[in-house]
Amino acid sequence: MGCFIAECWGPRGADAACPCVQDPSGNRIAQWRDVSPRQGIVDLSLPLAAEPALGTYIIEVERKSHSFSVEEYGTRGPGGAWGW
Repeated sequence: MGCFIAECWGPRGADAACPCVQDPSGNRIAQWRDVSPRQGIVDLSLPLAAEPALGTYIIEVERKSHSFSVEEYGTRGPGGAWGW
């Protein structure tokens, strides 16, 4: 399931966009509506949960996408504590 600009609801300007983020299961977990870049740049953020789903997330805007991976860092020691 993609989150293309055509899926945005409501009116939008010629240079407005609707960036979105999908989790590793393909669920849309964030979407910004009517984003208008200033000098070609938009500054958006999405804080992840303390224990986010591990895997590949996809950022998509105007039918272009980029992915990033969330992986475990370190190893868990006795009692579930993280060891570095």
